Amino acid sequence: MVTWRSFDAGSGVAAVRVVMGLIFVGAGWSKVAAGFGAVAANFGKMAMPVPGITGPFIALLELIGGALLLIGLAGRWVGLLSPSNSWWRRSS
Repeated sequence: MVTWRSFDAGSGVAAVRVVMGLIFVGAGWSKVAAGFGAVAANFGKMAMPVPGITGPFIALLELIGGALLLIGLAGRWVGLLSPSNSWWRRSS
């Protein structure tokens, strides 16, 4: 007979937080390293409104938000701001 051990849900949440933090930091760092001008140009090609503002905002949100997730701070604030990634893009 199989005996199931109780699983602490907190460890699952921590694992997801670490993985998402790493993904955000990697994506944000690649945007910041490319330069805000290049990010704004790419966002302009994707028809994002006001690419000179949205590009740097999203890059910094990913970089700083990912770092905050990794250290376990402000996870809810990062989650509140993250949907802005898709909200700003409008279909043509």
